[in-house]
Amino acid sequence: MDSLYYALASGSLCTKAEVYSDGEFFGEPTEVALVRLGERSGLKQAYLKRTYETLDTMPFDAERKRMSVLVKKGKEHWSLVKGAPDVIMQRCSHIMVGTQVVPFTQEHRRKAKEALESMADQALRVLATAYKPFGAKAPAASLWEQGLILTGLIGMLDPPRPEVAAAIRAARLGGIRTIMVTGDHKKTAAAIADKIGLLTPSASQVLTGAEWDGLTPLQQREQIKTVAVFARVAPGHKLSIVRALQDNGEIVAMTGDGVNDAPAVKEAHIGVSMGIQGTDVTREASDMVLLDDNFGTIISAVREGRGIYDNIRKFIRYLLGCNVGEVLTMLIATLLGLPLPLVPMQILWMNLVTDGLPAIALGLDPTDKDSMLEKPRNPREGVFARGLLKRILFSGVMISLGALALFVFSLWYYPGDVLRSRTMAFTTLVLAQLVFSFQCRWEHHSIFERGIWGNTYLILAVLLSGGAQVLIIYNSFMVNMFQTVPLTKDDWILVGLFSVFPLFVETVLRMVKKMLRRHLSLLKV
Repeated sequence: MDSLYYALASGSLCTKAEVYSDGEFFGEPTEVALVRLGERSGLKQAYLKRTYETLDTMPFDAERKRMSVLVKKGKEHWSLVKGAPDVIMQRCSHIMVGTQVVPFTQEHRRKAKEALESMADQALRVLATAYKPFGAKAPAASLWEQGLILTGLIGMLDPPRPEVAAAIRAARLGGIRTIMVTGDHKKTAAAIADKIGLLTPSASQVLTGAEWDGLTPLQQREQIKTVAVFARVAPGHKLSIVRALQDNGEIVAMTGDGVNDAPAVKEAHIGVSMGIQGTDVTREASDMVLLDDNFGTIISAVREGRGIYDNIRKFIRYLLGCNVGEVLTMLIATLLGLPLPLVPMQILWMNLVTDGLPAIALGLDPTDKDSMLEKPRNPREGVFARGLLKRILFSGVMISLGALALFVFSLWYYPGDVLRSRTMAFTTLVLAQLVFSFQCRWEHHSIFERGIWGNTYLILAVLLSGGAQVLIIYNSFMVNMFQTVPLTKDDWILVGLFSVFPLFVETVLRMVKKMLRRHLSLLKV
């Protein structure tokens, strides 16, 4: 029997993966790949299990980075081992070349290392296989992995999902830094990271767990600023990586699937576990479970989270802006000794209908396409941060000024007809608020840049509220209830002009700001 036979046998027997009678495979993907390799090479797992009786197992462990089984054929005992090449080769005293077992010399070690690095450069995940014969007497477990005979290096291509590169790119644009933490060989990890676009000029360093251990806590905090990949890590390394990032003031999300990942997942601000391959312990320790085990889902969740937070701000901006406009309209009219521009029923109408429906629609606004182009917000910032309170007050003042200006003009133009003036002011407030609802969809853009489309619920809410406003002006029953009068065509023209007054002012100011910024940037150049 040659080295290929023993390498395939180790992959098929030193495993938890199984092939069923119907040809289906069950187990962890890497182990399934090894069993499948044996099956396709003609060395069936079922045959090997009949030939070799498995007596005991030393399972794979992230610290040990290897797995061993003790098997028996007739009266002879063997240990079969597979694991990380550097770990296995350290425990080998001999190597099988063809069918001959020869000492594992420095020359053999050099060639094996060259083969390992060649496969790692191709982004292949490499496992080493080895065995040791013991004769008729079953050995102690401590002897299974000593003085091994190296039988081969097996390279497996474990390509990242197609969407991973796009997800990493989207995360980077959104101010989110991605760090890969893996048990793979350093060169394998670097090759995979390069394929998915993880390495950048500002974060291109690849560190091993051993190199990380050689740093002081202060050096770790400094070094981690430029590290993109951690290779050959143990579970304890993951915990120290999370803590180093947190010590630098970073908000950390940590993904994991195994039991050993649970401490790091729990320590992170946001623990993320795998729903398919994750263990119950890790899922219990996590804050979020990925049902599809897809990294891109995390970025989608971030995008949705930003959309929800933005919608809360839109909702608040609209409702408070409208209320400020209504309060100022009543307050200023009273201070100026003018007749009341609104009656209680009209105020109630605005709060229940023309304020409520668009506000709900804004809460359902689709996530903005530019949401992942913004940097993450400070978790300590209040909901009124980034100028929201100033926008609310400014919009409220503009809405109030438009309604009051028309109210004063109509009192002068229609002397003695307070009902008409009040109806015009009331309708101006309503329409100005409906126009304002479209402005609230964006903080850094105007309606003229983005248009009114994109939120069907808001369009329906505005049409419904506008139609209801027309109804209470012309329906005889509603006219008496809300103390309104029908408006003429000229009245509607004035109402329309004063309703868009806030939008006009905001658009002009936005254009002036952009011109000033452009002018200042040119001066700096």
